[in-house]
Parts: sequence; structure tokens; C-alpha cells
Amino acid sequence: MDTVDNLYSLRTLFYLGHYSLAIDESKTISRSLNQAQKVERDEFVLRSKIGLGHYSSVISSVSPSSPPSHIAISLLASYLSSPSPELLSQANQLAADNQSSTTISLIAGMLHLNAGDVKSALRMVHQGLTLEHLSLSVQIYLRMDRLDLAEKSLNLMLQADEDSTLSQLSSAWVSIKAGGSRSEEGVYALTTLGEQYGPSVMLLNALSGARITLGELDKAEGNLADAALLAEELGRDNVSEGDRADTLVNLANVRARKGKAGEVMERLKMEHVNHPIVQGLTTVEGAIDRVKGGFS
Repeated sequence: MDTVDNLYSLRTLFYLGHYSLAIDESKTISRSLNQAQKVERDEFVLRSKIGLGHYSSVISSVSPSSPPSHIAISLLASYLSSPSPELLSQANQLAADNQSSTTISLIAGMLHLNAGDVKSALRMVHQGLTLEHLSLSVQIYLRMDRLDLAEKSLNLMLQADEDSTLSQLSSAWVSIKAGGSRSEEGVYALTTLGEQYGPSVMLLNALSGARITLGELDKAEGNLADAALLAEELGRDNVSEGDRADTLVNLANVRARKGKAGEVMERLKMEHVNHPIVQGLTTVEGAIDRVKGGFS
């Protein structure tokens, strides 16, 4: 007899970027869970708060007596709030002390990936066989431009559960990275998920990225307009700064291909000064100004 997965809807909402809905969902399933499931439920609540950018809420709700997996998630929130090598060291030690915890190794991998250390991130998850470990491996390999290895991790996901939301999302990412006609598969997968569960800012941003690779600039811009409108409707407490920034980054990409990105880039630099792309642009522009100054 198959057992009911009481956390299925919660996980799905989280994976698709419906973070506020995931938090609401967690409140409706409290009575039907055993202790281990309650810990996992609370993990997804904490991760959903991180997805919304509510780092201080996560940090303040976790104490030294909390489950180790919750402490790991708190370290991730702390790092995203204020990056520090010490937090990476703490995550490494926590993973070493709790080697049976798939959540801790996953979160440690995310920490290293956010720090730009793809090798350490991969070391944390490459032997994991959970769908989340494999999905993070896919993301890491794509970051490394190793489409071949991303395909291998994706195939393991599909063999384990080809119908899972996470497998469908990972398949879309790989298809988009592959480009060409395969990007159409990514568009179809993301569109289907949006129709089934409702659009999120994250999904609309991803869909616009797929359409950019296909050269469908007007459709991509339409997706981004929908993302901006949805973000406005949800309000700042329900959409992270990162998702809002990604919308502007993709819009700047579209406009640049149309030869008119200036206004969007200025808005991006004003509203999201800490975004990696903005910081990179600031560094480059500073270097150019210094070179110009040398010839004045």
C-alpha cells in the first residue's frame, strides 16, 4: 500500500517559487505529520522565508537547541544577509558532524555555491542521491558549463522520478542551457508548470530566459512585464529582492538585444546595488574611468 506524501504540495510550492503559498500550506498540514515530517516541514518554511529574503526572521527563529538542519538553514540565511568565510567553516563542520543529514549537506552546497566555490559545492552533493542533491548538481554543472555532466545528473533524476516537479524544472534548465530547438522544450515545461500551479515571479523569469535564447524577444519581454506586475500585486514582503532584480536583469538583456538597454540598466543599478551583475558593472566602469583618467 502506497503511503501518502503529506509534504508533496509544500515541496512543490517551494520548488516553483511560491514561497508565501508554501508557508500558508505548512499551516494546514500540522496535524497529520510525525516528528520527522514536522522537522522537514519546518525546514521548508525556513527555506521559503529565505526565498522571500526574510533572512532576519530565519536567524531569529533558530537557536542552538534547534535541529541541526535548521541551524544549517540559519547559516545560509546569515551568509546571504552578510557573507563571511566563518559561516562557510561552520557549515562544513556541521556537515562533517551530521553526515547522515541530506538537508545539511544540501544547504552546505548552496552556501558554497553562493560563495562562488563550485568545487566545494559539488563536493557536498555529488554523491547524494536525493532529487534535491541531484538538482543542485545539475545547477552546479550548468554553472561550470559542463552540459554533459548536467545531463548525467538529470538522467538520474528522471530515472528516480521523471514526473516530479524538481525533475521537470531541472530538465527545463538543461534544455535552456543546451539552446537551439531544445529551448522550446524548456519553454513548454515551464509553461506547463505555470498553468498547473500558477505563475510565480521565479517561473516567469525562467520562462523569459528560455525565450531569450530562442530569440523570441517580444514574448520574453511580455513574460517580464507579467513578472513585474505579479511582484507589484504580491508586494515587497512576498517577493524577494533577488527575484525582482532577476526580472530587471532579464529585461536589460532583452532591451540590449533591441539596442535600448540604458534606462533599464540605470534602474537596475539604482534599485539593486548589491546584485552581482551590478557590482561587476561598477567594477568594470570604475576601471574604464581610471584608464580614461590616465589619458586626460
